[in-house]
Amino acid sequence: MSMGRFLIFTLAGLAIFSSEAGATKLFKGIAVITARSNTPACVQEYDIFESYVTEYRANVGSETTPERLVAVDNGALMLTSNDATPTLRGAGTASISGNAYAQPISFPSVNVNLTISPVTATTTSVTIAGTVNDLGIAGCNVTFRASLTLLPPGGY
Repeated sequence: MSMGRFLIFTLAGLAIFSSEAGATKLFKGIAVITARSNTPACVQEYDIFESYVTEYRANVGSETTPERLVAVDNGALMLTSNDATPTLRGAGTASISGNAYAQPISFPSVNVNLTISPVTATTTSVTIAGTVNDLGIAGCNVTFRASLTLLPPGGY
């Protein structure tokens, strides 16, 4: 089975990544699912060890722009910080929006708990690990890890 909850972002997410001002960095790499809920819909949608192309727009310093994480497969999902802090680090809430199999997906607020390596002006790689609840499917909690590399200005 395939992820299926991750493509409208590539286009919409990249437009957002490049259109917002501020000190941000764009990283790209691979995320791998390490665990997921054992509900029928979650089992059908997400496989353990399934991988996704992933992009992460990180704040550098104390920026106020919400951080975003995008995963792409048979669609795209964008996770955007929407709690009191603009970072996706730690426990908090985020919104999920996107498209899967040409169907819109929208979860205005889900719980997340992510460990993300620090990003500074000289950071060239980032690691992310954690869990997102209701990842495109109500009751489907997905744990993943990701390794990402800084994209050159303008991305690729």
